[in-house]
Amino acid sequence: AKVRQESIWKSGLLTRRYVQLLIAAVGIAAVVVTLVVSLVPVLTSNGLVRSQAVNIASLVGFSAIAGRLSIGLLLDRWHGRFLAAFAAAMPVVALLLLIYNPGSAFAASAAVLILGLSFGAELDIIAYLTSRYFKVTSFGLLFGTIGGFLGLASGNGPVAISAVYDAQHSYLPALWGMVPICLVSALLFLLLGPYPEAETPTP
Repeated sequence: AKVRQESIWKSGLLTRRYVQLLIAAVGIAAVVVTLVVSLVPVLTSNGLVRSQAVNIASLVGFSAIAGRLSIGLLLDRWHGRFLAAFAAAMPVVALLLLIYNPGSAFAASAAVLILGLSFGAELDIIAYLTSRYFKVTSFGLLFGTIGGFLGLASGNGPVAISAVYDAQHSYLPALWGMVPICLVSALLFLLLGPYPEAETPTP
């Protein structure tokens, strides 16, 4: 049991940096996945007719593909924590567009495109950061743990936002509540710091 505890500690699972990455990942996933899953009811509640909401919501697929492709190119050029923070902060713009422009198809389309970009980039960035900040030999344990918590957040987020709507008859309180979650996640990504120096094998 002692050997197992030591191996878990050496993997980085119990470090401050890993917990920070985990919280940031869960926060942004809870926001983005919840919004993507709930797009049609959120947009219809925001003043659009259902046919408009469905057509606009379909844009998220194209945008997510663009986000996934572009993040791979950008990770070769810029530090991953800055890109992660940017991707985490992007939904704030989408949320404010929805909050301050009810009934606007243009604002809703822009918001959905922004959400799609963040949605497409999110998982790839988290996987990349896990591989850069921690030992590759522990990647399965570390990223698998993050994936489990992401699944919990993604599964319960739509339930939570529906509960808010049932209680308040509006999605606005939930949308406002998502803004600080995005900002905290972005800050946590930024505070991860530079990548650790690669270990050089001893002769």
